Amino acid sequence: MKVDDNWIIGAGIYNPPENSSIAKVGTDPQIRERLKSFVGEAINYANESGKEATIAEFNNQNGTFVRDSPYIHASGYKGTTLALPYQPELIGTDLSGLQDPYGVNYTRVEIFLAQQGGGFLSYHYYNPARNMTLEPK
Repeated sequence: MKVDDNWIIGAGIYNPPENSSIAKVGTDPQIRERLKSFVGEAINYANESGKEATIAEFNNQNGTFVRDSPYIHASGYKGTTLALPYQPELIGTDLSGLQDPYGVNYTRVEIFLAQQGGGFLSYHYYNPARNMTLEPK
């Protein structure tokens, strides 16, 4: 979702329950509402605390916005990583050209969705709870 005209934030879940398909989890209204609420909470925090303090909090692995899965991540509208708590080495890098193994350019899609008012997508990313194993998110 859009924070303002300079940056966006998002969150996701990994490792759906064994008896669920990704499509089912992606359309589960409770999961979608949980993610939407979490991101909304983060946007409220950003509006109250300012960008610099908020990004520091998002990057704090022991902070309010790191709950294993989900955790908040943030980027600028050109794809520059602002917050990615489990991969701090990527802060300041442009991820707009990256794709998952199935060709999903997740950063560009996230930016597009934020510009449209927010949304959901499915892609594969590295799960910090499972030693950075590439998994559906």
